[in-house]
Amino acid sequence: MGGQEPSSAGCSKSSNNSFKSLFRAYAERSSIKCLPRLIHAKSPLHKVLWFITFIVGGSVASYLLSGLIRTYISYETTLSVTAKEGGKPPFPDITVCNLNPLWNNAPGWGFLAHVDGSPQPLTYDEYIYMLFHNLEKLGQTNNSVDITMPELYSVSGYWKHTKHDSKSLDEMSKMFVWKCVWEKENQPYNCTVNATFTATNGLCYTIRPPTGEGLAKKTRQEGMAVILYLNNTNIRFVADYRLSPFQSYTEGVKVLLHPRGTVPEMVEGFTVSPGTEASVVAKYHRRLLLEKPYGTCKKKTDLNFSYIEDTDIAWKYTEYACRSLCYQNRIIEKCGCLDSTELVFDSLIKRYPFCSMFNLKNPKKALSEMNCTRSAKSYLDENNLCTMRCPTPCTNDVFYNTINQVTWPQEVYLLGFYYTYVRPRPPSDEFKNYYDRAIGYAMVRNTSEAWHLVKSTDLLQKNFLQLSITMADTITIDQDKPAIKIETIFGSLGGILNLWIGFTFITIMEFVDLFLTIVLEKISASRVEAADKKVTGNRESKPEITMVEPFRL
Repeated sequence: MGGQEPSSAGCSKSSNNSFKSLFRAYAERSSIKCLPRLIHAKSPLHKVLWFITFIVGGSVASYLLSGLIRTYISYETTLSVTAKEGGKPPFPDITVCNLNPLWNNAPGWGFLAHVDGSPQPLTYDEYIYMLFHNLEKLGQTNNSVDITMPELYSVSGYWKHTKHDSKSLDEMSKMFVWKCVWEKENQPYNCTVNATFTATNGLCYTIRPPTGEGLAKKTRQEGMAVILYLNNTNIRFVADYRLSPFQSYTEGVKVLLHPRGTVPEMVEGFTVSPGTEASVVAKYHRRLLLEKPYGTCKKKTDLNFSYIEDTDIAWKYTEYACRSLCYQNRIIEKCGCLDSTELVFDSLIKRYPFCSMFNLKNPKKALSEMNCTRSAKSYLDENNLCTMRCPTPCTNDVFYNTINQVTWPQEVYLLGFYYTYVRPRPPSDEFKNYYDRAIGYAMVRNTSEAWHLVKSTDLLQKNFLQLSITMADTITIDQDKPAIKIETIFGSLGGILNLWIGFTFITIMEFVDLFLTIVLEKISASRVEAADKKVTGNRESKPEITMVEPFRL
């Protein structure tokens, strides 16, 4: 008779018992402190206690770790602010614009809108109305006018069409920037003043410290004092003047402090009223942003377009300059002309004409080109093309300003101010009529009459203001940093697991050890099973021999 084979159920039961004892041995030796206590609990109540401890600790640890991982994969950032006292921050460019829309017609500025056949220069609004009425007449004949008055008013870059030579611009700058003194180490220097054409305010002037060998870069920057003449007294009265909601009707200037060599975005500036002194303390901040996946900035930026090359551009890259040139490039491509409301520079003006946006001689052409420029811009806006083309640079310089305004000059100093700054080159005889006479009375000690003349006019207060700009000796770095880094996750991982369930790096190696043990047990069991099958197969293949006793008679 053959031997009895071991059943498969018996082998499975034996294997399960083996793994059960293996897991129990692992739990007894585990560095997870609650597992040995759970195995060796003295009573069922103790087992429940340590089981609950293990579940609660594991749940809390899992929740905290999932929060860390969510923060990491969402690429959140934190802001790190570092301030360095006693630094040497760069002094900004200062761009100033006269807010009064009629100042352009004041005699002496040379900044006038002339129209062939008109008896005198026109104001901005008069010109707009004249153009609009011409377009209305054109529309009555061909029914093609779809330009509205607000759209005409939104075109505030009209003054760019006026041709100016360097001499006239220089004379205008001397009239507007009456006095500018830059101080370093208590040594005064004259400032540098350059004309700047802006889309929102027309002709403005950018003031900056002088450059040259005489100014050592290592010296401490102290500040700048600027006196501006607004010429508010010589503006002629405009009959039937109609106000426009798209223009400013305030007296004063708009001031913007911006990084050196950048295009001024005047909508971000602040206003200063005539007859005041604005004391500005500028604080320099450098903003450092992160590229993808944490942000959308780019380290490499340029102002190159298909019709515009940045080799011809003197400005540094900014989003504003890039978007404006993006619009201009599209208009050149589709309309073959330059939009006066966007940025232009000398090489562009030499290659392309301005769009006839204010052409009274040929309103039909003006209408066609206005429609063309509007269509070109609408296409870019609808497809968000300029925004995608002009990313935020990863390094940005920003000036935060603290501004205080006081009445200036005080009445007791009016004659002194006039004598020192205005009398050497009086802008009009009206000033002489009051202040020269007052000085004459003061010299003969008739102070009451001199004081009466000074009090009877506000010419100085209405036409002059002063800016005093200083830099704070602090360089502030505002830097975006990843909220969670991969090394932070590993550090927090160990802290959370060790705190809540006693899980350490040794525990991880114990899991590795357990995994290797299970694998080896499986391999060993499979080999034994294969050997058993081989033996069983050999037994079945051999014929069974039965011993038969010999037949006997």
